[in-house]
Amino acid sequence: MNAIIIAAGDGKRISDNVKSTPKALINVNGQPIINYQIQALREAGINNIIVITGKHHEKFGIKNVHYIHDSNSAKHDILGSLMEAKDFLKDDVIVLYSDIIFDTKIIRQMLDTKGDISIAIDMNWRKNYEERMDNPISGAENVLVNEEKNILSIKKNIKNNEYSLGEFVGIVKFSKPGGNTFVQKYEEVFKKNKGKFHDAPSILKAYLTDMLQELIDSGIKIEPVFISGNWYEIDTLEDLERTRKNIKKIRNDYSYRSGINFLGVLNDLKRRPKDAAEELGVSLDDIVSIINGEKEISYDIIKRATEIWPINIADLFLIHDDCPNGIRIMRAEDSKKSQRIMDRGGLPYYEYRDTAMSKVAPFRPEWILELCSVSDNDPTNNFIQWNNGHFLHQFTYFIGNVNFYYKDKDGKKQTAVMNTGDSMYITPFVPHTFATRSDSESKGLIIAITYGGKLNGESQRELSSMYNLGTKFALDFSSMESASSSLLKFHREISTISLEELSKRTCISLQELESFESALIIPQLSQLEKIATALTINVRDLLPNSKIENKVIIKKHKDTKIWYYPENTKCYKFHELASTTALPFSKSFEVYLLNSDNSELDLQLGLHQYVYNIGETSITLNWELNDIKYSENIHPNDSLCIKPFVKHNFRGNGKLLILGIAGKISGDSQRELSIIGKEHAKRTISDTSPWFGKKGKN
Repeated sequence: MNAIIIAAGDGKRISDNVKSTPKALINVNGQPIINYQIQALREAGINNIIVITGKHHEKFGIKNVHYIHDSNSAKHDILGSLMEAKDFLKDDVIVLYSDIIFDTKIIRQMLDTKGDISIAIDMNWRKNYEERMDNPISGAENVLVNEEKNILSIKKNIKNNEYSLGEFVGIVKFSKPGGNTFVQKYEEVFKKNKGKFHDAPSILKAYLTDMLQELIDSGIKIEPVFISGNWYEIDTLEDLERTRKNIKKIRNDYSYRSGINFLGVLNDLKRRPKDAAEELGVSLDDIVSIINGEKEISYDIIKRATEIWPINIADLFLIHDDCPNGIRIMRAEDSKKSQRIMDRGGLPYYEYRDTAMSKVAPFRPEWILELCSVSDNDPTNNFIQWNNGHFLHQFTYFIGNVNFYYKDKDGKKQTAVMNTGDSMYITPFVPHTFATRSDSESKGLIIAITYGGKLNGESQRELSSMYNLGTKFALDFSSMESASSSLLKFHREISTISLEELSKRTCISLQELESFESALIIPQLSQLEKIATALTINVRDLLPNSKIENKVIIKKHKDTKIWYYPENTKCYKFHELASTTALPFSKSFEVYLLNSDNSELDLQLGLHQYVYNIGETSITLNWELNDIKYSENIHPNDSLCIKPFVKHNFRGNGKLLILGIAGKISGDSQRELSIIGKEHAKRTISDTSPWFGKKGKN
C-alpha cells in the first residue's frame, strides 16, 4: 500500500507570516502538519509514502519518503499536482490533502473498505464550523449521499434537504483497478476538455473533487467511508490555533491499542468474539467495536470479565503513552509550579519539586532542597529527621554541601559528607535522610531518582495475593555460598526431584550434592552444567550474583571513571556515577557536552533515560522517531524522559545528569522475546490476529 500526500500548496490563506512556508510544514505544537500525517500512516502500517512538493521543495527534509517535485504547481491545482504522481496511482494507494491532521483510526477505516474508490466523509461536519468564523460553512466540500449510501454529488456548498449531507475529509483510497480507472478517466478528459470542468474554470485548475464528480457522472461507484470528527483542516490562522488547542483529542491511539489487548486476552482464553459476547451478556457488535478500537471497554464489561474469567482488572488496561514522540520534556518553570514544603519534626525540612516523569518510564525523579541545616556531621544530631526507607531503589546526585545519613547493614547510623558531583545508590527499605551543612552559602540540593526494579507492579501484586507464602520466594543471598545453595535447592524442589535422583542423573555423589545445598561448597562450572541439564534449566539459573554488595553505595566525584564518546568525534565526556551490579540495567552518568557541530545522532540506549540539565547554559537536543526529526532547546534545570532506542544527540556546551533504567523488558523478559525471535516480535507487541482461521488451514 502506497500513500500520496499532495503538498505542493503554499497556504496563502493562512497568514502573511507563513507565505514562504508550504502548508504541510506549518508548525503545530512543535512539529509540522505532515509529521502528524506520516506518523498516522506508519501507525496504520503504511511505510511507502510519496510527497508531492511545489516551489518550496528544498524545505522538505523528512527521511525515508519519496519526493516528487511538481515544478508546474503554479499552473494547475490539486488535481494536476496529483497527476504528477500518476504512476503511483496504479497500485493500492491512499491519497491525502496536506492540510489535515487526523486520528490513525480514520486510515484504518479506509484500509478496511472493499471498494475500488473510497472517500472519507464526516457526517458531523457542521459542528466543525461552529468555531470557524474565518472559514464559512459555504466553503466546505460537501458530499451528498442517498439512503442506499450511494454518493450522488461532491462539490462546495450543496443545497439539499432530501438526502444526507457530509463533508469530504480530503482522504481517498484507490485499489489498483480504481487507481487505473481514475488515471484513465483523467487522461480522456484532459484531451477533450477545452473550458469549464465541473466547478473549475478548466481541467488545469481542477480540484480532486471535480475529478471525483466526473467519475460519479460516468457511473463509476465511489464508496463512502463515514467518520465522525477526530480530524482538523488547517486553512486559516484561526484553524491553526484551534488545532493547536485540540490536537491531543485526535492523537490518542489508546482505544485501538486497547482493542488489540482485548483481542489478545480473548485469544489467551480461547474465546472467539461471539463466545465473549455470550458470556459477558453484550452484543457481538459491542465486542467487535471494542476489538476494532471504535468503542472503549466499559467498566461493567471489565467487572463481568474478571468475575467469570481468570483475569485481573489490570489485564484489560494499557499504559497510556504520554510520550508518543519518544521524548517528554518538563521545563524548569513547570517544575517550580509543583513546589511543596515538607515538614519534619514540626519544622520545614524539604522543598520538593517534580521533574520529568512519564507513564511509560519506571522512574520518579524529584528536585529536593535540604531546608534543615546542621553544624556538625554527627549522625545522631537531634535536628536530623529520619525516614523508614521506601520500596524503591534510589539514585541521588548531590549539588552543594549536603550530608547524607543512612543506616548500615548492622543498623548503625552513618554520615556521608557529600559535595557537588558526588552520587549514591541505596536499595529499598534503607532508612536515610539529608541535611545542608551550615558552612554552605546556600541550601544543599539533591536530584533524587527513585525507581522500581522487577518486583513492583505485577510481581508485587502476585506476591501480595499469596500473603505470607510470598516471603518464601526471598532466598538467602547473604553470601555467595548461601545464594548458590538456595538456588540449587529451589530449582531441584520445583522439579520435584530428590537428591538421590539428581545424583543418578548427574553422576555427582550424594555427599557432594548435600554439601552444595548446605552452603559448604560452591559447585564447579562442569558440575553446574550437569545439574542444569538434569533439571532442564540454563546454567545461569543456578549462578549466584558474582558480587555481594553493600546496600548503600557512595561514589565521590574524584573517584569516577572518565572517558570520551564517540571515539572519533569526542562530543561528550562521561563520568560514571554510583551504580550497583545488583541492577545491571541501571547506568548513571554526569556528561559534559564538548561543543560540536557534528549532526550525527550519536546516542541510542536500550534503556529508559532520565536527563536533567545541571549546567548553566542551554543546549540543543535533536532526535528522530519513525523517520521524523525533532529538535528542542533544553535550558538549565529542564528535565526530560527518553524512550529506549530513540536515536538522539545533545549539542552545545553544558553539563547533564543522565540515568538509564530498565523497564520490564530488559533481563528475563528480553531473553524470552529474543527466544520468540525478531520475526515474531511485532506480533508479540500487538497481535491483531485470532489464534485460528474460520475456514481452517492445512
